Amino acid sequence: MNDGKPVTIGAGSIMTRDAPPRVAAAGHPRRVIRRLHAEAPNPAGNL
Repeated sequence: MNDGKPVTIGAGSIMTRDAPPRVAAAGHPRRVIRRLHAEAPNPAGNL
């Protein structure tokens, strides 16, 4: 599976297709539970 980046998948979830980016998904079969916020920029720029 080639999931979108970043994505959070719940433990034990059955993946039947790719997940869209920035979502939390879980279940059997896996379903999108909620959208995740965009990543905050890293002020240090090196992590």
